[in-house]
Amino acid sequence: MDKDGDGVLSLRELRDALTQRGISTTDKTAKLLLERADLDGSGGVDYLEFLASTVHLARLERDERMWRAFRHFDTADTGFISRENLVQGLAHMGTKVDVDKILAEVDQDGDGKICYNEFCNMASVVDMEMSLECVSEGYMMAARGRYHGPG
Repeated sequence: MDKDGDGVLSLRELRDALTQRGISTTDKTAKLLLERADLDGSGGVDYLEFLASTVHLARLERDERMWRAFRHFDTADTGFISRENLVQGLAHMGTKVDVDKILAEVDQDGDGKICYNEFCNMASVVDMEMSLECVSEGYMMAARGRYHGPG
């Protein structure tokens, strides 16, 4: 992307990079993207600014996925997931799930329903547990001589 190797993406380099990836954009839109990512107002995007923008976009995408997942359960659009919502939303899994146990663990304020923040907290814990499980499995495979790292 940084064609001249100066460590900063210029407007032209940004436009060229977008075009190479099949993203058509107007000059006005490319300039707006650059301005939003250019935190120090230098007229270009350095590595740290690029990284910050990328992390921000990843968070926005994760938040959007979380909201869609929450809405999957909150079919009545109440802003909460009830026990009945859980039963209906989990029915497609085909396995026996203890809905009352899930509700007891996730419902932090004890009101009998799951709000969006409680849902996000639960998802963060599940993400962390799954990550730890994957890391643990990787270590076990390495110890058995079956896994030698990426690449």
